[in-house]
Amino acid sequence: MTVVGQNSGEARIEMYVRANNGNDDLSESDIKSRLEQDYSITISKDASTLTAIAKRTNNDNWKNALSVSFKVYVPSGVSSDLRTSGGNVALANLNGEQKGVTSGGNINVNNLKGNVNVRTSGGNIDIETFNGNMEAVTSGGNIGAENAKGGLKLKTSGGNIRLASVSGTLDASTSGGNIGADISDLGERITLSTSGGNVNVNMPMNKEWILT
Repeated sequence: MTVVGQNSGEARIEMYVRANNGNDDLSESDIKSRLEQDYSITISKDASTLTAIAKRTNNDNWKNALSVSFKVYVPSGVSSDLRTSGGNVALANLNGEQKGVTSGGNINVNNLKGNVNVRTSGGNIDIETFNGNMEAVTSGGNIGAENAKGGLKLKTSGGNIRLASVSGTLDASTSGGNIGADISDLGERITLSTSGGNVNVNMPMNKEWILT
């Protein structure tokens, strides 16, 4: 699932469908037939809300599963709420409040302003050019942030955390990985915590900071 903000043009949704089991020999008609028989697709617009939902209704044969993804183009000031059972989540060029949850995919955040809450059960989280307040959590992947400013709360249960040109208030923790942080300017405070790895920090020294 991808949401991209744009300065002009009408909002639109694009849907992409492909085989999910490595079977590249499926014809377009085969994919269309499986989609019609085994999936419920909802794409609608209600007032100022766009909705795109793909649900599998027939789970009898996993070999017939398809990969269904959406790419949504909207005005940059909108908010979004994205949920996927196993795919990736990407947010770009947006200024509103954003939420993204995936059970196993990666999350990519690029050029966002505002409040953001993203979570993945097993993937990586990559953040680039962000300004605002963000909470990002992954159960097993790595977290990377570059050119991020504001209030960041980052947590991974087993991966590494890499921060470059980050400024503001920071709370970053990992249960078993390393933390590498290049902090250009501090907010009220930073807290960096790891239960089993190393912490390496490059930062100004005129603010309170806590390393545990």
